[in-house]
Amino acid sequence: MDKILIAPCVNFARNIWSGTRFALFVPTGLWQFRFGFVQLCLLLTLSFLLSFTYDYFDTSPINVFNIYGLTYQATLYLLFFISVAIIAQIEKDMASIVNIMIVFLAFVPSVWGIYLIVDWLAQKQTWFDATETAWTIFILYLVWHLAIIFRCIQKYYHTTIYRSLLLVTIYGLINFVPPFQLPQQPLWHHDYTAQTKTTKPKANINIENTFYRQGELIRQATDSLLPERAGITDLYFLGVAGYADEDVFMNEAMLAKQLFDDYFDTKGRSLLLINHPQTVEKLPLANGHNLEATVKALADTMNLKEDILFLLLTSHGSKDHKLSIDFEPLGMNDIEPVEIKDILDKSGIKWRVIVISACYSGGFIEPLMDENTLIMTASDKDRNSFGCGHDGDFTYFGEALFGKHLKIERHFSTAFYGARKDIEAREAEESLEVSMPQIRIGRNIEKQLALLTDRLD
Repeated sequence: MDKILIAPCVNFARNIWSGTRFALFVPTGLWQFRFGFVQLCLLLTLSFLLSFTYDYFDTSPINVFNIYGLTYQATLYLLFFISVAIIAQIEKDMASIVNIMIVFLAFVPSVWGIYLIVDWLAQKQTWFDATETAWTIFILYLVWHLAIIFRCIQKYYHTTIYRSLLLVTIYGLINFVPPFQLPQQPLWHHDYTAQTKTTKPKANINIENTFYRQGELIRQATDSLLPERAGITDLYFLGVAGYADEDVFMNEAMLAKQLFDDYFDTKGRSLLLINHPQTVEKLPLANGHNLEATVKALADTMNLKEDILFLLLTSHGSKDHKLSIDFEPLGMNDIEPVEIKDILDKSGIKWRVIVISACYSGGFIEPLMDENTLIMTASDKDRNSFGCGHDGDFTYFGEALFGKHLKIERHFSTAFYGARKDIEAREAEESLEVSMPQIRIGRNIEKQLALLTDRLD
């Protein structure tokens, strides 16, 4: 019995070792591989476990299993089987299809492992653009992967260079093009609500009354707005806290409002939309409908030619660039960048400063950006930001920007760069993956902001 179990394991290890040598272009003969259906099953299982483990740790510590990820994985394996079958059919050697799949699969663990290590190291650097670096690494990985397939085909089928290139092209088109067209489904995904639901009871809210009262709450808030002042560039502040189960977003919006009232002359010209049990009776909810109504009311009050809107959005953010609007038991839709852009454009508000304090918030920049807008985000479009998940006063980004630098510097861009430097130091000290806060400044907005800061200084 021991020999029956040991032999497949030894052969499996030998295949991984031979595949690694093959991937590194070390002289390796096909005789060094061990073939058979058992080896194919073991290599397929390892390939699946690698994806399973990566997705798990990529979404830790709060995650849930995504059953749709199995369908996505099955599609990838089906494409692999089809590509190998076509190659074997072209070479008129269908009998050896299991063997060639073993050779193709044996190098996957080492190649994928090296790719992840290089990608991880790249995420730690701050010299180059994160997205461009990630794409460069992926393209190099793709070229490397196809070069290994080319070597496998030449070794196994003894084909000419041109024929091998044709077969590699077929393999690449089948295995790498369709996944870009399919919605990616990881085997695990983030569950932002899991922790808070176990530690906090649901708010006891009369859902019907809450929704009916929104118009009244918005009127109460907007009716008290001070009018614009002719010839003076006024700043109007709107803070939106979208995620109700963590106090930090409510606290950040409220403290930012107080900062702007005290330091930027927005007292009487500042509003809040907040999702939280403590404010549900006093303040309008943070959702798309209320955001549109409030922005319209601000536009009706402002001088659209000279006044500036400062819009703060603080919540959880998702990889597909949506702002979480979550307040159980109320069911509300998340907010997308195009919705925000549409609301602002319809309002007619020309001058805009937008701050998004959320994970993956860099993905909001392109949809919202124009020449009259300044945008600051807590992270790049493919990065997490930090400081959510607790009941403190600020997220890391909010603490650096609102808690410190905007108290000593009224120029938004200067304050941002100071805040980013503090965040980078804090993330390095805590060994966190860099969030890379982003800023984009429209070519016209700086002159308008200068009118504001000159008045305030």
